[in-house]
Amino acid sequence: MSAFVLAIIAVVLSALSLSRQVAVPTHAGSTSADLVMVPQVVGMQLNAAHDDLLLVGLSMTGSGQCSSTVPVGDVISQEPPGEVQVPRNAVVTVKISSCP
Repeated sequence: MSAFVLAIIAVVLSALSLSRQVAVPTHAGSTSADLVMVPQVVGMQLNAAHDDLLLVGLSMTGSGQCSSTVPVGDVISQEPPGEVQVPRNAVVTVKISSCP
C-alpha cells in the first residue's frame, strides 16, 4: 500500500468527520415523512457510499480498519445497517478498509 493512497484515505475520512452533523430527534412525534431508509453501503467505495447516503438525507462519519479481504477504500461495515429506517439527518458510521 503506498503512502499516497493512505494519505488520500486519511484526508477523506477527516473531511467526512468534519461534515455537518445534525442532532437526531428522539421524540415519539416523528412521522414517516421524517424517516428515511438507510442504503446498504457495505462493499462500496468510500465516495460512492457517501454519495448514496447524502442522496437520502443522511451524513456519514468513519474510520479506517485493516482488512485482508476488502479492497482499500471500500466500506467494511456500517451502523445502522442498510434497509432500516432512521430519522432524516441521522449519521451513519462506517469502517473503511485502509490497509491490506
